Amino acid sequence: MNRYAGQGERLFVAALGLPALGGTMVRVKRANLVVEVDVAPALRREGNAVDPFRILLVEDEATLRQVIGRNLAALGYRVDEAVTASEAVDQAGRVRPDLLILDINLPDRTGWDVLRELRRRGMEIPVIVASAVRVNPARLSEFRPLAYLPKPFLLESLLRVVSEAAGVSE
Repeated sequence: MNRYAGQGERLFVAALGLPALGGTMVRVKRANLVVEVDVAPALRREGNAVDPFRILLVEDEATLRQVIGRNLAALGYRVDEAVTASEAVDQAGRVRPDLLILDINLPDRTGWDVLRELRRRGMEIPVIVASAVRVNPARLSEFRPLAYLPKPFLLESLLRVVSEAAGVSE
């Protein structure tokens, strides 16, 4: 059990997201916002407990990218970000993420192009497609994402799929 002391929204958001990812909140003391929680579930997956589950978030809309990235990071995930398809392919080759959260409409190419290029390079990374574009069922069959979340989606839905991908039991 870890004890975190602090103030502000970041700790509050992390505490609220814990149940969705398998963590538990033991106590909240309002005077100085002391929260005792089960250690970040993202760090408790099989393997090296020091190596957090790594996510590459590919989203060109800055506000959405920031909201998703901050929430995942607050829950213990290591989040790398990319805005374009080219950045996504480069980042994936460098950081070797455990999971890809991928928008389809990107400024330079499509998310499908990213997946094709990664596949060509021999990189099979589990993917969650989060897009405002209506996805053709043939594309879903071709790439077999863990989930397709049409925008707008509930953040809790994304966090649930991420926790399942990370092997965090609820």
